Amino acid sequence: MIEPTKFTACVPADIYFSNLSYPIDETYTLEWDFGDGQFSDQISPSHRYEETGIFDVSLKITSPIGCTTEANYPNWVEVLESPLANFVYSPEKLTNFEKTAVFTNLSENQNRFFGILMAAASLLTSIPRILFRIQACTWYL
Repeated sequence: MIEPTKFTACVPADIYFSNLSYPIDETYTLEWDFGDGQFSDQISPSHRYEETGIFDVSLKITSPIGCTTEANYPNWVEVLESPLANFVYSPEKLTNFEKTAVFTNLSENQNRFFGILMAAASLLTSIPRILFRIQACTWYL
C-alpha cells in the first residue's frame, strides 16, 4: 500500500511516503496519521519528524462511493538524535620535529564512525575538510 517498508533517520527527519494504492486520485479521501500528532490528507505526503522516538504510521483511504480501507504500520519510523561530530588534534601544525598528529574523537550520539585516511603531506599545511558518515546522517568538519 505504501513505501518505505520501515525507516530510520536522524532529527530532523524528512520522510516521503509513497502511496502505491491503485486506483487512487483526488476523488479519494486520505487520512494519514504520522504518530507524532501530525496528519495529512495528501496522496503521497512528505513529513518532517522534529522529535526522537519510534512512531506508528496509519493510512485510511475512503473511495468516492464510501468504501474504506485502512493500514496500520506499528513502530514504522524511528528517529534518532543527530550525532555531533567533534574531533580535536594535536599538534595543530606538523613540523620536522613533530611528525605525528593525534586525533581524539569527542563526538556525541554516534553508534560508529568510519575510519579517516589522510595524506601526511596535506597535514603539513592544514587539516583538510573531513567527511563523516554516521548512521543516516552526514557531517562535515
